[in-house]
Amino acid sequence: MSPILLQEVKANREAWLEIRKRSLGSSDLARAVAWNQTCRVILEKQGRVPGTETTDAMAWGLKLEHVVAQACYEKLIADGLEVELIDTDALYVHPDHKFLTATPDYLIKVNGRLGILECKTANAHNLSQWEVGPSDYAQVQIYHQLECIPEAEFAIAACLILTPTFRHHFIDRNHDVQKALVTKARWMWNFVESNELPPVDSYDGDIVKALYPRSNGLEILLPEEALTFLEEYKVVSAQLKDLEDKKDVLGASLKAMLGEARTGRVGPHAIQWTQVHSSAFDKKAFEKDHPDLFAQYVHPSSYRTFKILGARNG
Repeated sequence: MSPILLQEVKANREAWLEIRKRSLGSSDLARAVAWNQTCRVILEKQGRVPGTETTDAMAWGLKLEHVVAQACYEKLIADGLEVELIDTDALYVHPDHKFLTATPDYLIKVNGRLGILECKTANAHNLSQWEVGPSDYAQVQIYHQLECIPEAEFAIAACLILTPTFRHHFIDRNHDVQKALVTKARWMWNFVESNELPPVDSYDGDIVKALYPRSNGLEILLPEEALTFLEEYKVVSAQLKDLEDKKDVLGASLKAMLGEARTGRVGPHAIQWTQVHSSAFDKKAFEKDHPDLFAQYVHPSSYRTFKILGARNG
């Protein structure tokens, strides 16, 4: 059997989290590949930025794992298969790459063959991701787990879609995909071990702000590729302004049609222009009348502004 790094994961969640900080798990690779969060995952492992917090959706997914597993078990039994559901509750480590770990939801035997059962929940908006096969995120998780547990011959991705609808898909090993994932993971882990900054990918603007919160006041010469980014940035900015202007004109036209009415209807749509009443705090007047009290509640803050300056002559 594949090496087990931690038994009774559910009862030792803090120890499991510590190991996860020092390794790449299936959800880490899924975020990197399916969600384009490679940079963020590397920086989390380096300790430069905080890890992802548990959301309500994630918490409910954990609570419903056994429900999904039982539903899949009953569905396979109804299909006439011999099924054994195994609650491993363990964290496995890759036989060759010790920085790769996996915590399968369940192992499952179907007609004597050992496989992995990945249990998911999704809302109705994600139904299309599960029609033909598992979501991209789930597929990456599964191939990563198959890579870490070589004895597993296949996997089943089972998903309770909260409409409610149930889907399950069998997945065979794919050595090309698994090899590509190991290559990707090794590339990521090199940055973790060297503590070097990884390339920033498209969805990590917030990460850049977190990494470089302060300016040193220097002026530097940027690489030539910055010119390409700059020109495209200017084009996109102009397009956004044109769209915002068009949006304002269309909104004004609809407001003019409403006049003093609160609600207007056209076809199946309703449009509202609602009266809002609010009270504003006069900060300047308060500071003038109560300077000492005002000073007690003022806290300095610092942030960086980004702007494109005009071309410099000469």
